[in-house]
Amino acid sequence: MTSIRKISEVLGNVQESTVNHQKYLIILKKVYEKHKFDDFVAEFVRCIKHFLFEDILKNQNHFADNGLEFCAMFSTSLKKDNTEQFICPFLKSIILKVLEVRFVLCHVICKLLLLLQLHNVSQARYRVCLHINQLLQQVNKKDGHIDAEIYENIKEVMLERMQDVKSTVQIQAIEILGSLQDSENPNDPIINAYMKCLCDRNAQVRKTIIRCIGLNANTIPVLIKRCFDIDESVRRSAFEKLSELPIHVLKIEQRQYILENGLKDKSEKVQSFIQKTLLSRWLSSYDGNYFQLICALKLDADERDWKQSVKIVENILNIFFRSGDLKNMLEMLPLGSDKLITANEEKWEQLIYWRCLSSFLQQNENTIDYLEDILPELSSFCKYIQRVDKRRYTCTNEFDILLHGQIMYELLKIIEMFDFSDEMGRINLHKLIKDMLTEAELSYDNVSLMVKILEQLYPSTEERTAEVIDIISEIRNPLVKQQLPDYIIRHQKIAKFRVELNIAVDKQEQVIEKGDFKSAEELQRKIDEIKTKIKWMNEEHREFREVRIAKNDIRTSLKCLNILIALLSSSTIKTLPAAIKTLQDEFVQPLLISPLPEIYLKAMHLYGLVCIVDKTMAQMSVGFFCEPLLSYKYMAIHDEQRILLAISCITDLLLLHGRNILEPDGRNKPGLNCSTSETDLSVPICMTSIIEVFSKMLDDTSPKIRERSCEAIVKLMLRGVISSPILLSKLILKWFNPATAKDVRSRQLLGCLFIEYVTEVPGSLKIVEDSFIPTLTSVVEAPRYSPLASVSIDSTLKFLIELSRPGRNKCNKKLNPHINISLLLCREICNKPNNNCALIYLKALVMLDTPTNDEIVLGQIRKYIDSMFKLIKDKTLLIYVRKYKNKLESDMEQTISTIDPKTANTSVMSKSMESNLNEYSAKKPKQTVKNGKYNNSKNNGHNGTVRGSGHENDRCQTVNSLDRTSVSACNNVASSQIASLETEHTELENNVNCTLQTEKSIK
Repeated sequence: MTSIRKISEVLGNVQESTVNHQKYLIILKKVYEKHKFDDFVAEFVRCIKHFLFEDILKNQNHFADNGLEFCAMFSTSLKKDNTEQFICPFLKSIILKVLEVRFVLCHVICKLLLLLQLHNVSQARYRVCLHINQLLQQVNKKDGHIDAEIYENIKEVMLERMQDVKSTVQIQAIEILGSLQDSENPNDPIINAYMKCLCDRNAQVRKTIIRCIGLNANTIPVLIKRCFDIDESVRRSAFEKLSELPIHVLKIEQRQYILENGLKDKSEKVQSFIQKTLLSRWLSSYDGNYFQLICALKLDADERDWKQSVKIVENILNIFFRSGDLKNMLEMLPLGSDKLITANEEKWEQLIYWRCLSSFLQQNENTIDYLEDILPELSSFCKYIQRVDKRRYTCTNEFDILLHGQIMYELLKIIEMFDFSDEMGRINLHKLIKDMLTEAELSYDNVSLMVKILEQLYPSTEERTAEVIDIISEIRNPLVKQQLPDYIIRHQKIAKFRVELNIAVDKQEQVIEKGDFKSAEELQRKIDEIKTKIKWMNEEHREFREVRIAKNDIRTSLKCLNILIALLSSSTIKTLPAAIKTLQDEFVQPLLISPLPEIYLKAMHLYGLVCIVDKTMAQMSVGFFCEPLLSYKYMAIHDEQRILLAISCITDLLLLHGRNILEPDGRNKPGLNCSTSETDLSVPICMTSIIEVFSKMLDDTSPKIRERSCEAIVKLMLRGVISSPILLSKLILKWFNPATAKDVRSRQLLGCLFIEYVTEVPGSLKIVEDSFIPTLTSVVEAPRYSPLASVSIDSTLKFLIELSRPGRNKCNKKLNPHINISLLLCREICNKPNNNCALIYLKALVMLDTPTNDEIVLGQIRKYIDSMFKLIKDKTLLIYVRKYKNKLESDMEQTISTIDPKTANTSVMSKSMESNLNEYSAKKPKQTVKNGKYNNSKNNGHNGTVRGSGHENDRCQTVNSLDRTSVSACNNVASSQIASLETEHTELENNVNCTLQTEKSIK
């Protein structure tokens, strides 16, 4: 008995530190060999229970952890050398009296732990899972095995522990199941449980799953999604896990997604891992060959994929250039002695590497000298481009054409690195650009790049415009060889020969009459020659001459439009040249009525650029761009692409030229004598009409129209062009509406709007005030079938209060918009005390910040409070009225203690009380919010509660699909907007006058 206590003594000593574990392991083995199996196990199990359940109320116990670690080490160290069979669990081993065992105690203790795992205390569950994890880790270290039955029991129990309420227990269960999963089985229950728990709210749980989950075709897409996790450590773990995969296992789209998100990540640690570790591993997969890596990242199914691939390749090459050996980078280029890639052997991967390396060397002062080693002379490079461009005639399909365009784009980008001081090089480059624009079939990107090169050759706007007009003239009216008409050439020559023939016949008759037959024979030969010439002219002879012919086909029109768009897109053009005006009337305007969509849209785009440069043209033609918007408003069928382009055009015109491009009476000047609609929409075009159309587009079925209209509204509101309380209320409702969760881009724009609008835009304070009550009413009275019915009313109220919080305005932090909102709410409650919105209005009054030293305002609020006590019968509402009264009295005491006697009688209201109340009362019946039924369409009674107030989650939890940046930004939305400093003094003077009148009326 004394020796059996040696077990508890040893286990008591190992708790102190892990340093002496090996020493006590040998001692305990000797004790084990001297005692009976049953007695030893009984004492050992008693000590295990002590470690598991001692001080379980503590969050952490290092002594118990040390003891459990030693027990796991000892349990897996017992073995016999005379057999290879494994023993069953402890109870089975006792029954069968097996003598030679391996990992005996491991089976016994695992069985015991599984029986004890349902203990109620979370710390005990944690230690149970921890010890099982320690046992399995020790088994794996020694390449051992545990009975299959035990494994199945562990799997079943740990799958249940993955749903534990404590994250520490979950993490241990996840780690245990990591060694039991079958990654090759697509239906493995452990992997399925892992993927479900990847959405757990605890970041450490998600991180542990990512570390333990097996990689297969089903788990890779899930891991890639975790690269966009909100937690930095989880994102980094996802990238680390994916970096273990060979690059060949991932699809090209997945490779691009990983790099795009990793290199743009806000965390420097994540970016550093991508740059230093992941890219290095991928490059090592291709033995350091940059060209093969670029090819592995290229996706060229269409032009959009190609542009995306170019951005990613540029980023990774710049990373390699900054961190790699420059000499090795230069040696990678397959350049010949002429500093050119061998003709017909150049590839897109080599050219983009060449271009990025040249750009890197040019941007760094220390490496600019190396640029001469990889760039040839400009003249020889122009000839090289001409040889490469001739291969376009061999392109037989769309893929070859796209690939040729990519190659030409890279070559043209390299031209930007050259020094244009060489006169002969400039001449050759000009000839190259002119020939390619005139003859080649080019994409818009290549055309835009060539026009940009012309801008470097001709800095003067007039010279560049004249050159472009000359090129367009060559394209539209090319010089071709044409057969001369018969009546001009053949008829003249044949007539001449016939005259000669008649003369020869007459002479022959005269000679025959004289008997001179020798002369007659000579004349006969001449007659035969003339007849042969006439016959030859009639049958075979054709003559050609060079003439100019007009070309109006689709390709020619598109090419000319692309060139003009690229020209007018330059920021150096401030005024519209006269040549462009002429070309606008002769060429562009007729194309605006083209039945072909591609022609019409390009012409409309160009016309919009013309109006941006020329304000007079914009005033004359604004109706043309508003016509698609009005047709959208009154017609069910419309062209989506035309609508999108019209939104962009009218938005840019309003941003650049302001609202004055619209006629004061609401009617625009035609400007164009071409209508693209079958019916004439004789509707006044004013700012109100545009706001109505944009507001309607926010609910369109097309996501592109919703996004484009939202972007237009945000831009116009931030610039102060649009000021509409109804529109702002609708934007707030759109932000809270769960049905718009998929419109990620629109929600990002709205998040930026709410932050900037109330702090930067003059006059936005009044808009926020007027939208306060309609927004709350729309949420409260939303029908049950509306998505707004699930919106938390309390969250909406908090958002509106923070949006109008005083002291956040950059123009003037002294004005308090909550004063006017309080008066409006008080009047609304008194007018409709039994309305189902009364409770939320009272909650708003309690939460509003309305301290003021204006006795007139305070007196009016007191009257409203007295009226509330008389009109309201509901006890819950009366409680909030008392709260508001007590809060107001407390604020008054604080205000009196800090008031300045000199300004005690001066009103600080931004506008007079009566003016605000009357204005709101006049507007209220018209302010109807769609789907919200603002005009009290639903009156179910409040019964002391407001529907939707039990919404548990904050708005930031409702918009899980938002970008992390937008969610973070919208959590901080807490600012208000007032009128600009320029109008502040005028408003205060009006307030004083209104206050004096109000004092007289009260007296």
